[in-house]
Formats: sequence, C-alpha cells, structure tokens
Amino acid sequence: MRNLIAVSFLSLALGACGPGDLIGGEEDDAVDPNEPDPWSQVIENESGEDLERGIESCKQKSGMANGNYTRLTYLSVAKLAHGAGVPCGYNLVKAVAVAAAESGRYQYAYLTNTSCSIDRGIWQINNHYHPSYSSFTLSTNAKGMASISSKGTNWNPWWAYKKGMHKAFMGSACTAVKSVCGKSYC
Repeated sequence: MRNLIAVSFLSLALGACGPGDLIGGEEDDAVDPNEPDPWSQVIENESGEDLERGIESCKQKSGMANGNYTRLTYLSVAKLAHGAGVPCGYNLVKAVAVAAAESGRYQYAYLTNTSCSIDRGIWQINNHYHPSYSSFTLSTNAKGMASISSKGTNWNPWWAYKKGMHKAFMGSACTAVKSVCGKSYC
C-alpha cells in the first residue's frame, strides 16, 4: 500500500514538474537541511519487514507474537534460570517469580511501550536497552535476565519486581526451586 501511494505521489509530482526538477536536479533552496526525515524512523520486525513509520509515539500494547501461547511451567522457568547462571537460593526463587509476574511465563509475550521499544520473552527484556537479549528464544532471554540481574542479585530493572507484583508468585516459585535444588530457600 505504501509503495502504491509513493508511486501515485511520484506520478503527480512528475506530471507537475520537469523530470530534472524532482529526480537528479538541484536541491530546493526552500528545504531546511536540518529538517527531519519521517521515513528514516521505520520500525522493523525481526524478519526486517517494515511495520510502520515511527512518527508518533506508540500506544502501549501487549500480546503474543504470532499468536503463540506457549507457556512454561514454574519448574521449566526454574531450570532455565538456573541453567543461565542464577545459583540455587532465594535469588533463583525471585527469578521464577519475576518471570511469572512479567510475562505470565509465556515464551512469546511482548509489550510495546509508549516509547516504541518492545519488551520480549518470559523476562520481558527491552530491545532498546538490551537488544541482543530481547528475544523470544528461551536461552537468549534467560542469558539476558542473568546478565542484567547480575545472576539474580539485582531485580530493580524489572517493573513488576519494583511494584512488588512478583510476590503473588513466590509460593509456586519456591516449589519449583525446591524441585531443582532440593531446597526451597523460602
């Protein structure tokens, strides 16, 4: 659709001007060289396709990528966090509870923020601040969580943790950690 509009616009412009005036001609003195280019702010999805122009701020929106509702068990999350480097202990319990609070343990959960950045995966890692870890791939998302949280010792970057939302999931997280580590640490 965008290409059709661009071609229609180009056809109208070429009809009103000589070919040299629009393409390959001299620069228009009336154009401010500091003028922003709204087409330079294209938001792309992971496959590189243009989704939309990023001219206005985004509306907050959450969902499941590709409609995929794959949900991990508490035990799977505990094993994943532990495998990524969070040692047995209370911090592993928090890792599991934070994942539950942030994403409901849905692997393909995402949140588009009003800044147009996107939080992805079970630990909702932001693509602006941590682009290499903002992924739906479980191992990548878990490595990001372990790195950002300093192996589970700093949960302040997570909004759900700062708001205390993880506390509602601590009981289930304790049970899962007990299965992984032999002790619940709660």
